[in-house]
Amino acid sequence: WQPTIQKPTSTIDHDSLVPSCSFSEWDATDFCRVTRRSTILIIGDSLSWEHYRSLGHLLGKPHISQKSMHTSKAGNGNIVHFVCRNRVRLVFRRDDLLSNVSHAIFHNGTCPDVVVMNRGEHYKNDTVLLHDLRTVVDEIQSWLHQCCVWNIKCHLFWRTTVPGHPRCNETRYTYSAPVN
Repeated sequence: WQPTIQKPTSTIDHDSLVPSCSFSEWDATDFCRVTRRSTILIIGDSLSWEHYRSLGHLLGKPHISQKSMHTSKAGNGNIVHFVCRNRVRLVFRRDDLLSNVSHAIFHNGTCPDVVVMNRGEHYKNDTVLLHDLRTVVDEIQSWLHQCCVWNIKCHLFWRTTVPGHPRCNETRYTYSAPVN
């Protein structure tokens, strides 16, 4: 693809320089067809919970209680809903710092095909963060190894978030606009 070169005019039609891109509408039937007999684990912070809850609603589970997220965090346990005519298991674990990924993955003997994870805006200094992330990488490698042993094609998605920073909640450092 090459953009069309236009001679300078008083205004430029930027839309003519960019190829069109469109997304088809969400189709729960297609999603269920592609993911049938899968277990999808979403593990992370409260934003991950919102993704889990939204996906559940899109797949016909309109009454996923907010209380479940707090129960998951307090009890270090998984929340499970079956969707797509009970052919897909949708699992959530509230773990802001990804401190126990293996427990979430192998909880009750299940092994998800898809893991979506996030370590959000919960600040830790770099030394602690790097140590923790090395542990997460080790746990993910164990999961991928188990997928190979069971001859399952597994997928990992890391959902990014702009990290927190030191003193972000101190009032003397409150910012009202981006810092240049």
